[in-house]
Amino acid sequence: MTGKNLTVVDETQPCTSAGYGFVCFENEEDAKKVIGSDQFGAIQAIKFSPKDPKDIKRLSNNVYIKNFDAKWDESKFAELFGKYGKIKSIFIKEDSTGPGRKFAFVCFEDPQDREAGFVAAEKAVQELNEKEFDGTKLYVQPALNPVQRQGMILREQQRFKNSKKKCNLFVKNFPANYKEEDLRNLFSKHGEIESIKIIASHDTQTSTRAFVCFKQPDMAALARSYLHGFNLESK
Repeated sequence: MTGKNLTVVDETQPCTSAGYGFVCFENEEDAKKVIGSDQFGAIQAIKFSPKDPKDIKRLSNNVYIKNFDAKWDESKFAELFGKYGKIKSIFIKEDSTGPGRKFAFVCFEDPQDREAGFVAAEKAVQELNEKEFDGTKLYVQPALNPVQRQGMILREQQRFKNSKKKCNLFVKNFPANYKEEDLRNLFSKHGEIESIKIIASHDTQTSTRAFVCFKQPDMAALARSYLHGFNLESK
């Protein structure tokens, strides 16, 4: 801690364990000494073997598309997706979430090359997802079964939660007469702020603690690097 200097940290929530962790040694010999060892009690140490990224990405040769113009027909999808590989089928259906909305599936398959469909689908996702058409960003993702889809949703939600943690800074030791506007003027120099919350004190009418949440994690990191330990009106 920095005493009377401004304190800014990004560890706003208690740490929770995922049940596993990673320890990287400088050399392989040191790592071998702990693998299979019983010196850690119930904790097991094993060698980490990452999966082939290609195997992870090749979830399907079928892609799911939404957020496109309702006037798009099969010929439009064939034109847009056909450059990535041979198309086996195109399926378009009305979306029950709203009038005039549709979703579609494009399946790639090449009888001469078993891997071509997976590669084509992967490339279509990489190049077309969030690409803008007529002011709307296209959504293109691998078509998954319900179990896989739910798993992907949970992972996306967790990534979003983790990213928001990195956006939120805990601030203390600022002058007691500071209001939200004063903190905004101080921190907004380093990025766009989403919200500011001054923590009410139970025993006084003033508070010198707050949460400042930025739009992006890199903005929060920049603010922290500049303002942590910053001398602010003799505090």
